[in-house]
Amino acid sequence: MTLSIGDKVILKRDSSGKTIVLPLTTPSVGDKVILSPTRGKPIIIPLRTPIIGDKVILSPSLGGKLIAIKTVPLPTSAIYLVQISGATGYHFWRSIDGVTWTETPFAVGAYLAVGAYLAGTYLEYMGQGVVFCGVIGINPSTIIYRSTDYGWTWTPSLQDAGYYVGIMDLTHLTDQICLATLFIPDQASLRKTSDTGLTWPVLVAISNVVTNIKVAPNTLIGLTRRRGIPYYDNDIVKSRDGGASWAIQNTIVSYFICSVYLENGIVLAGGDFLWRSLDYGDTWNKIGNNTNVLAFCYCGAGVVLLSDRYYGTYRSVDYGLTWTFVAAMGDVEYASVQDNVVVAINSSGWVYRSTDRGLNWTYIRNFQTVIFPHNVRAYTPIAFKVPLGII
Repeated sequence: MTLSIGDKVILKRDSSGKTIVLPLTTPSVGDKVILSPTRGKPIIIPLRTPIIGDKVILSPSLGGKLIAIKTVPLPTSAIYLVQISGATGYHFWRSIDGVTWTETPFAVGAYLAVGAYLAGTYLEYMGQGVVFCGVIGINPSTIIYRSTDYGWTWTPSLQDAGYYVGIMDLTHLTDQICLATLFIPDQASLRKTSDTGLTWPVLVAISNVVTNIKVAPNTLIGLTRRRGIPYYDNDIVKSRDGGASWAIQNTIVSYFICSVYLENGIVLAGGDFLWRSLDYGDTWNKIGNNTNVLAFCYCGAGVVLLSDRYYGTYRSVDYGLTWTFVAAMGDVEYASVQDNVVVAINSSGWVYRSTDRGLNWTYIRNFQTVIFPHNVRAYTPIAFKVPLGII
C-alpha cells in the first residue's frame, strides 16, 4: 500500500517484534509498511521519537522527504491481568472486558516440583507493553519476570539467590523506572531499574521493608513492614528523593496492610483501622471503627472501593470520608482503569464485575473450576490502558 502525504497511521509491532506502520484508513489483511530507509520506499523520519500506539501524520519536510508528526493519542481500551497459582504452578489470565478470560501460553510449575513454595505475586504495568511480575517464594530462582507484550509471554528479569528472597512491592515511577522491594529475614533492600527491567541494581538497603508504595506529586508514600511480616505495627513513611531515603511520617500504632493515593493530597491507609490524610500523608484522621481492610481501588471522580477481608465491599463517593456497604464480596482485590468498569477477584479465584464504579456487581466465573481442583489462589489483579486495536 502506498502512503501519501497527510495519511494517518499507527505505530505497532508485528509478530516478530519489528515496528510497522498501519494506516488508520480501512486496511486490508496484511497491509503493513515496515519502517525502512530502502531507496524507492517512503522514509519516515520522526521529528521526535514516536512510541508504539501513537497516531502520527505523514508530512513533507523541507527536503521533500516524508516525516511523522506526533498528534493526539488514539482511543484506548482496557486490559485486565491476573496471576492464578495452585498445585501445578502459576498461570496468567488476560481479559479485555473482565468477562471473557484467556489463559496465556506462559505457565511455571517446575519451581514447585523442586520444592519452591509460591506464596504470592505482585504485578505492575510499566507502559509500552512492559509488565513486571514479582514472585514471593522459598528459594525462587527468578524474583521478577518481565513481559513486553502486555502480559502474554514472560522471561526472567531479576534472578537472585537467598532463602525466602522475594518481592514485597513493585512500584511504577515512569515508563523506564520501577522500584522493587526485596526481603529476606531481618534484611530488605530496594532495587531500581531504569531500563525497563534489563538490570536491577540496589538503590538502598533498609532495615524494615517499605511496601505498598504510592506515587504522589514529588513524593513517594509507603508502609513499613518489619522483616516483611505484616502482623507487626507499621509506620507510614515518605521519600522525596525517588526512594533513596525514607522518613517516618506518622507513628500511629496500627496495623496497615494497604494504602491508596487518590488526588489533591488525599491518601487512605487501612488495616485494623481506616485512616485518611489530606496532606500527602503528613497528618492522619481515623475514620470509623475497627475494620479489616485488605485493598482499596480508586475509580476516579471521588469514588473509592474498600475490600473488607471478612464482610464485603464498601464504597465511598467523597474520597473516603463516608462509606456505604454495597456487596457481600469479602477478601477481594480490584482492578480498574478509572472508568465505569471494575473487576474484582477474591483469593480463591472468584471473579466479579461492575459497570458503574462498584455500585452493582455481577458474578462472572470461578477459576477453580477450570484450572485446579484444589488450593487455587489468585493474586493482585491489575488493569491498564492500551491504544485501541493493539490487542
